[in-house]
Amino acid sequence: MVSKKFSDQANAGLYPIVSLLGRSSAEVKLLNQACPPEEVIQQWEEKGHFWTPTYWSNILCDDRGILSYVRNDQTDKNIGLMVCQEEITRAHNTFVIEVIEMASGVITMGIGPEDYPLNQHPGLGAVSIAFHGDTGKIHMGGEESTVSDSGKCLPWKNGDEIKAVVRLTGERVLLNEEIEVDFYVNSILIGSVVHKMTGGKLGVRFVFMVSLKGAGVKARIQNYRLLYQAQPPCLDMLTMGRCNFLNIYDDGRLLYRKFDNHDVCGLFLSKTPFNAKLTYFELKVTNLDPNHNACIGFAHRDYPINTILGQMPGSLGYHAVSGQVYHNGSAGVSDPAGKEGKHSPCFGIGDTVGCGFNVKSARFREGGSLDNQQILKFYFTKNGKKVLRVDFEYLSDGIYPGANFSAVGDEMVLSNYYPASDCHLLLEDEAVCVADQKETSMEGCKFTLVSVGDGALDTQEKVQALQEMLKEGFEFPMLSVIDGHIQEMESKPGLMDLQAQQLYGQLCWQKECMERFLSNKNNRLTFMPVGVSSGQGYRELEEHIVQVCELDLASHPSYYNLHESVNAALQKIANSLTSEKLMAANELMDLVGTELGQNARTFEAAIQHLQSKGQLISLPIKRTVIALDIQFAETLIHLIEASPDILSGKISPCIGEWTHIWNSVADIYSDFQQFPSSKTELVNHVLQFLGVMRIPRLRANRDDPMFCYCTSNTLGDLPVQLADFLEDATENVVLISRDYSFLYSNPSHILSIIVSRFLQFFQALAVSASWSVFQSGAAQTTIYVSGGNGLKLETRCFMPSQLSGQIDDDTKYHVEEYAFNIFCIFTDLIDHLIAKLKAKVIYKDQVPPNLVNSSIGCIHHWGLSGQTFRQTVCTLCGQCCDKGQKCPYNGLGGQYQHQCGCNTNVTGCKDCGICQNCADQLWTIRSYLRPNLEVASYNKTKTNPVIPLNSTTYDELEFTNLGAVQTGISKLMTLEQGDTIIVKLDPIKRDADVITEVKEESVPEITPVYFTSKCQNVKIWHETGIVA
Repeated sequence: MVSKKFSDQANAGLYPIVSLLGRSSAEVKLLNQACPPEEVIQQWEEKGHFWTPTYWSNILCDDRGILSYVRNDQTDKNIGLMVCQEEITRAHNTFVIEVIEMASGVITMGIGPEDYPLNQHPGLGAVSIAFHGDTGKIHMGGEESTVSDSGKCLPWKNGDEIKAVVRLTGERVLLNEEIEVDFYVNSILIGSVVHKMTGGKLGVRFVFMVSLKGAGVKARIQNYRLLYQAQPPCLDMLTMGRCNFLNIYDDGRLLYRKFDNHDVCGLFLSKTPFNAKLTYFELKVTNLDPNHNACIGFAHRDYPINTILGQMPGSLGYHAVSGQVYHNGSAGVSDPAGKEGKHSPCFGIGDTVGCGFNVKSARFREGGSLDNQQILKFYFTKNGKKVLRVDFEYLSDGIYPGANFSAVGDEMVLSNYYPASDCHLLLEDEAVCVADQKETSMEGCKFTLVSVGDGALDTQEKVQALQEMLKEGFEFPMLSVIDGHIQEMESKPGLMDLQAQQLYGQLCWQKECMERFLSNKNNRLTFMPVGVSSGQGYRELEEHIVQVCELDLASHPSYYNLHESVNAALQKIANSLTSEKLMAANELMDLVGTELGQNARTFEAAIQHLQSKGQLISLPIKRTVIALDIQFAETLIHLIEASPDILSGKISPCIGEWTHIWNSVADIYSDFQQFPSSKTELVNHVLQFLGVMRIPRLRANRDDPMFCYCTSNTLGDLPVQLADFLEDATENVVLISRDYSFLYSNPSHILSIIVSRFLQFFQALAVSASWSVFQSGAAQTTIYVSGGNGLKLETRCFMPSQLSGQIDDDTKYHVEEYAFNIFCIFTDLIDHLIAKLKAKVIYKDQVPPNLVNSSIGCIHHWGLSGQTFRQTVCTLCGQCCDKGQKCPYNGLGGQYQHQCGCNTNVTGCKDCGICQNCADQLWTIRSYLRPNLEVASYNKTKTNPVIPLNSTTYDELEFTNLGAVQTGISKLMTLEQGDTIIVKLDPIKRDADVITEVKEESVPEITPVYFTSKCQNVKIWHETGIVA
């Protein structure tokens, strides 16, 4: 026993070493070597897998034994050679390969000494025998053998199975011994050769070997034994793997360790390879010698020491000094985005650099490991910004994150590093969790049932009552309703359109959540008594809620961290709302600049993220979202809850005379006038979501207000009842209806928002707190609260009985189609609102057969007209087709009822009469509910048919690059994977001074399909279907 003292410094680095030195063979058995599990060894023996490589050159091998030739640009050796570690014995005397890709290269297989030279094909050197696939001939010691049937000497083809069988006289191949080798192609014997193994070195074993040469050449070893490696302790974190000339600490700090007087390069490779859970890693440079290089990247597990990443095959390295990506010694692009001056890819002290790959384009196996033989899209980041991209062909068995540096004092800190120092504790904890899983498993969030009372006795009695009630049995009444609706939908799958399929998925998820809660309710429910006689009870409740949230947060690991620049931009958005009150997502680009990019979808995601953190409120609006300050929203709610003092009287026939109203938005919020014009529309939209209804008023002159405002709570009683509109509902009418059942929400609260939307498009006949009636052309639509948790929508259109002889089957179909189209406008408005509010509903339709709401686009014809009889009032919203709500003549009428008093020449659609604003809003809603997506993949440039655009219904074209290939858009822009491009056509602005003459247009001939039978005290316009 020899005692020796070592320095206590952290960079001493003490490791066990075993060395063998001598001129003959020697074997040593390590008694405490970590061996593969017995079941793995047994599987190898059963399948005959003994082929494990001892060394190789210019070859990469994956876990399935596929060999790929990869030329090493750093050496002059251009032959790929792999030598088997296992000696040829009587038990291991067969070697089989499959030709994957021969191309125009060379593949050989044979036997030879284990110290065979690297730059020579087997069979061409002494003491070797090999079968060459490029010629189909057998070589022995540099000479071609004589084959009995020369016609069999054919080159190998893709898919051929090549086998070599060595026939021994003893247990192993000995020097100067004569052996016989048989070579087969697809189980057909090609030739047998006898050769005396002379000229070798004493003690050197004879083994199988294979060589490759040529770009793209691949072969698979069929009896390949995968090198066993235990799974790393954490698949989503970097772990300790290889650390050559570096010291690594538990906090992820890497420190260069000087090795004698040699100038060596330190290398760290993680034991955890890239996989589905580890797709990106990064490190921070805390110290770096500017005269020495450093890099971040990855390599295969057997990457040579003292070699910087990127210099050898199977590796990729982003170098600090040059700022370039190196792959097999070849430099990659320095800055693909063309921003070298702004974001230099060179990195140094204080920089955080990262490496990751595109998950969407990658293939994974079951279990999350990366599939071999694929092109991976890697990227490198510097301080949170992507600076480099490169394609990497994954040909090895695992690619492992790594780093290099080579100067004393160099230091880097790995992010997301697991030290594995408490690995045994982790495994013990996992074992305990598995053992107690049935008792302690908990899915989903926890619920706290609070009993409120004046004293401890009162609250405890309530808690006991709740517990007893749950012991007797607790069920969700809605669960049976959901299950019944799911079964009904499953019985008729062919009738489910896109919306129905989405509803089916939502219902299945709701059912699963309820069933999981019921099966685990004892672990998810807690009870807490709260006394309200003092403030102590509220403080205890607050502490309990905070504790539950912290425990829930601790049980869900963080999968990503936002970069500092992103967090700063998000905080800037949140802080700006204090003064701005509300902002649309497209306004945020000017606020934060380019920190979050230039894509509007990114800012919408930023608003959603801030809402999840409780820093603002997100409200949907046409094509985007609104960021709303929480305190501003609270102020509006308090102002709305205060009932106004003004009574409506007879200013609007659709509401009761005792309705309390506001005359303007400024009466609700006094600072409304201080908002710029760009935000007044946003405020009106927010008020609509808060349940404020904008009611059209009767007007006598231009100075009269157009609207008054009220809520469902301030509506007065109407002189009519809902039953007045439902009498004789089934006689001489086409009736189409839909029943909405809300799973959780209160339909009365949502009804006011729905009615607010309806008031923008339809003429209101009656508006009350629980029901409303609207007129659209010849159809009348009623919506009302049905039951305790439902809404019912009904559309009626008068149609005389066929027995009267006044109509035929064609007319009946046209009337049904007419009523159904109007009904679909109402349902689209409701469905769009429900989707934006994320409310959970079940609906059932009663519609005529063979009618489907498909949102098929129609072509509208708008223009200018100087005719005396021109349609300048929208047949849907009833407002000016030119200026919309800004026209002072809305509600006053012009010389003719369908003509606006401003005498504009801008008309509604020639076919249907609606304005451009209504068509724009309706088509936006329908595109959201039933999008028409086409995913196209082309290997070459393809020109699609021309798509005609107009400024309203076909004003926007959006496409997303789903592939990884960069598509050029212009000389200054490149479309990357995931980028979305929107092409939008804005309406041409008209100058009144330019329009001097308008040509008269011919009056289109109207051929009505709906005839008037009786017309007393009313007048009907066939052009629009309006009855007055």
